[in-house]
Formats: sequence, structure tokens, C-alpha cells
Amino acid sequence: MFCNMFSRCSFMSCVTKLAAAAALLVTLGSTANAAFTVNYSNGTQFDITGALTGFSTDGSEMAGMQVTAFFAGGGSETRTWATTGVGSGGVTGTTWSLGETGNTFTGTWTFAASTPISQLYIDAPPGKTVFDVIASAENTPGSGFGTAFSSVTGDVGYQVNATYRNIVSLNNVNFGDLYGLLDIAFINNQNPAAGYTGTLRFVSDTDNATAGSDIVPEPSMVMLLSAAGMGLAFYGYRRRSK
Repeated sequence: MFCNMFSRCSFMSCVTKLAAAAALLVTLGSTANAAFTVNYSNGTQFDITGALTGFSTDGSEMAGMQVTAFFAGGGSETRTWATTGVGSGGVTGTTWSLGETGNTFTGTWTFAASTPISQLYIDAPPGKTVFDVIASAENTPGSGFGTAFSSVTGDVGYQVNATYRNIVSLNNVNFGDLYGLLDIAFINNQNPAAGYTGTLRFVSDTDNATAGSDIVPEPSMVMLLSAAGMGLAFYGYRRRSK
């Protein structure tokens, strides 16, 4: 790329190329690895009733996911993931956006906010999607290798805490590598209550359930919730009958 005394380029073209190289270095230098942690919580257990696709998932194949941004000043906003192009998908809020392009095994998610955001929820099952966090093996059949939250770049003034929640089984067998919700919390190192503004990029692998499959709360959870509802209804009946 650089010119020397033996090159055929003019002095001005050499200056132009050197300036372009310097600009590139400045651009690369302005992006830093952000401090982050990754945690796991079983939460509400979900089950895939069917099978996983067994091939790569990209941004265009996660339509239906629910993404919620929580504003540092209070309130929240939920958007539904949609296909935006070949291999790409995302959501756009009033002052924030999230998108992903390419195979999620290595592809980049990009989050941008112009007003302070304290937390981001990516709820994958509504889009027949799950997060795959194990890189060393295919634990759940059809899931392939995964990638947990990593390769995080953004403002070094923030701590990013990623928590995978709501573990997902396949036909009631839990293999320990799939989760339904990615919870990303932002902590401003100077002011913990300030929230995040700017652009954050990261990698997090996903998989798809096959057509005809569903990702639903496990039967035991459904029965528990149903029983709880019946108990509340009976309690209300007893109170009214007194």
C-alpha cells in the first residue's frame, strides 16, 4: 500500500495513500474492546417440540423475536425483529436499533443508541430461535457449535453484563447449551445510573427450530402456572363466598 523511491506513483498519490492509511489507523484505534461479563440463569424452562435446523442461522432467519430496550430515565420500548436484507435482520426503536448480519456463529450484532439505555432484552423463542452458548461441542442435537456473548467492542467507559436466561431443552431433554433470552445490562463507569449511548458490537450464536416445531414453556411449567392460576381463582371464590 505504501510508496517508496522505486514506486511509479506520484508524490501526491503517495501523500493520498499515506493519509488514507493514517485515517484507517485512527478509525481502528477508536474502537476498543469493552469490559464485559457473561452469566447464566435457568429461569423459566422452555422446550423445543420438534427439532433444530442443524444449519447456520443469520439475521434474516430470526423474524419474530421480541427486543425490548429499557431507558435509563424510565420506561421501555419493544420491537419485533424483521428481515432487513440478504442475511440481515433487526429492529429499530425511536432512539435505538439492533441488527445482525451473517451467520451468527461469527457474524456481528450491532446495537446503537442515541439516548441512554440501561438494559436490552432479546427474547428469541417468538422467532423460533434460541441462543447456543457452547463452542466446544454440539450438545443439543442439530444445534452445531455455539458462541457465547463475546468479541465485544464499544465505549471503554462502560461495563457490559450479559446474562443468558430461560434454559431450553429439546423434546424435554436438557443438554445445557441453549437459552431463550439474552439480557444485556449496561453500567456507566462514571455514573452507574446514566445508561448507554453509542454503538456496541458483539457476537452471539443462535439456532432455529424447524418448520412445524415450537418453542414453548416446558409442560411442568405450564402445569405449575395453571395450578397457580386455579389456586388464585379458588382463593378469590373463597373470599367472595364468606
